[in-house]
This record gives sequence, structure tokens and C-alpha cells, in this order.
Amino acid sequence: DLSQWRGYADDGRGMVIGFDRQKLCNNIRSDGIRSIIGIAEPECIANVVYNKRTIHQYAKEIVNYLDLYVKSASFNPDNFLDLEAQMALGDYIEYKSSLCKSSSFQDEREVRIIYIDNGWKFSPSSNDQRPIGFITKNGRVISYYTYSFDRSCIISVKRGPKCIADLREIRELLFSRVGSHVFPETSKISYR
Repeated sequence: DLSQWRGYADDGRGMVIGFDRQKLCNNIRSDGIRSIIGIAEPECIANVVYNKRTIHQYAKEIVNYLDLYVKSASFNPDNFLDLEAQMALGDYIEYKSSLCKSSSFQDEREVRIIYIDNGWKFSPSSNDQRPIGFITKNGRVISYYTYSFDRSCIISVKRGPKCIADLREIRELLFSRVGSHVFPETSKISYR
């Protein structure tokens, strides 16, 4: 889709990497990711929701869970000691809201890996610290999380319609970093 190349790939000068969703999800789970949300077990990789009815259903679920929490025996408005329940509820709200996007973007068919810092816990070795980083782009500060994954998760690489990188050089890079199972292609979309 031309709008994707324009909006997300340096105006067509970038590249897109295709992943095997199941392999990537298995890779994430095997690395120690687990949910402590407790209300619902989220997928580690989830489709973004563009449907207003579904988004409204998510909002109703959140309100219902808030209502249940307030009515529960553990809720004490004067003494918020039930930190785990609060964090679980906050994580659930963050998870559900992270999946929602305006229907005007539905052509994107976006898939997200959602990392919730205090709800989804990684258990890496003590010397494997993975801090959240920040970059600036288009006048905004954007956070990112560096995650290493098995190279076999990559199934395709396409260069954008305005990308001038040589396919031979891309192939050599892929061979040295990813392996011989991925062959780069050029997008066939015309750029106007």
C-alpha cells in the first residue's frame, strides 16, 4: 500500500521486514514473557482493532472491571495497599487501549507486540538489561524497546519503491545477519 510506504518507510526510501507471526510469538514466549494481568491472558502479538463496536466493547469491559474492583473487599479508598490488583487493572487498561486505532487507518492491518513495563514481566539473566530507549522523529519523542529474536522469524524483506540500496548489497547483509533463507525484493507498487 502506497500510504504505508509514505508514512512508515521514509517516504518509500526504506524497507519492510516480514515476520512469521507464530515463530515470533513462540520466540517471545520462550524468552520468559508472561502475563500477570489475571483478568485475561493477552496474546503476545495481537491485531490492532479498528472497529468502533469492538472498541466500545473494550471500554465497557474496562468500566466493568473498575466497578468490580471498587466493589471488591480489597478496595479501600483510604488505603491503596492492594498494589498488585491496581497494577493488574492498569495493565489490562493499557493492553486493551494499545490495541485500538481509528477506523481511518484500517487499511494498515497493523499487528503489535505490546510490552507493558509493569505488567508483562521478562525474566532475563541479571546481566541482560533491556532498557526502553527514546528517539525523536517528526518533532515527537518516541519510545522503543530493543528486542532480539531468532533470525528464522524473518521471512521477507522488501525495499521501498524509492529505495536506492542495491539489491546485491541487501542480499549480502541479509546473508551475513539473517541467513540464506531470505531473498530481498523490490516493491512493485508505483510511486506517484
